[in-house]
Amino acid sequence: MVRGLLVLVLLAIVGLATLQVVGRGERDAAIDPERSRDLATRLKAAGALDEAAVHYERYLQTADLDDESRARVAYSLGSTLLDNGEHEKALRWFYEAELAGPTELSEELGRKIVHTLERLGRFHAAQAALESRV
Repeated sequence: MVRGLLVLVLLAIVGLATLQVVGRGERDAAIDPERSRDLATRLKAAGALDEAAVHYERYLQTADLDDESRARVAYSLGSTLLDNGEHEKALRWFYEAELAGPTELSEELGRKIVHTLERLGRFHAAQAALESRV
């Protein structure tokens, strides 16, 4: 009898935990991409760089963007991560922005890539990146 009651309580706990996880996933999926971007912008301005990066990434995953817009947001995400000292992640997003194609950010993006490579101690890679842009 006690054993049956214990099993019932455990099943109820597992069921409630499952409902909570599923509900949270549905709420996250329902977030408007533009809301994620606005939230990221506000968080960045407030200095909450880790959270800003999370919401910029969510925006890039959910928004339907043209290449130039994707490049701008990826550049902003890279800059946020660079400001936060996350050089490898920043470099990833700078390269993502560069792969989106040439934009008005191309020159600044090249400088950020070289700077980030230098911060990572990848001086030969920084030199090669600099030479390829000149």
